[in-house]
Amino acid sequence: MDSDRLNRWLSLGANIGVLAGIIFLVVEIQQNSDLARMQFADDRQNTWQQGELVVFGDSIATVWEKSVLDPESLSLAETRMLDAYLAFQLTNAVRVLNLERNGLLETGATKQYLQGNLPFFFDTEFAKVWWEIEGRTWDDELVNLADPIVREIAKDESVIKLRKIRHEAASRVSGAQ
Repeated sequence: MDSDRLNRWLSLGANIGVLAGIIFLVVEIQQNSDLARMQFADDRQNTWQQGELVVFGDSIATVWEKSVLDPESLSLAETRMLDAYLAFQLTNAVRVLNLERNGLLETGATKQYLQGNLPFFFDTEFAKVWWEIEGRTWDDELVNLADPIVREIAKDESVIKLRKIRHEAASRVSGAQ
């Protein structure tokens, strides 16, 4: 009788162990599927970004300067370069957002990324107009996070910073001679 009882308990324990193993396996497969989907999305964005890098090419700094000083003189090709440049910046933000959504970055990482990066890229009149027309068509969650940041960016903030850096560097060089 005792061995019968022991066998039932052992059988119950074995069945619970098998059930726990199956549950663990299902969870592991789900996590692997989620990671594979996220990797695919990231690879797709990376491929798109590589194409955008080709579009904005080596002269993007010159074209950016032209967009600040004389946007009316931009050619259609230069406008496309700036479009690629700004889209590239948002694609990076989408990548951060996807990592946050999938629990690989802490909550708030996307907002922090946007606060740190958007002021440098979206402070010109060209960039603000681009945001109004194109940027707001992106991922709704990203737009909801980015829109108030873009609206609060001081006009030409990066230009002012770059001019200050240039002036300070020139002063130091001329002072050292």
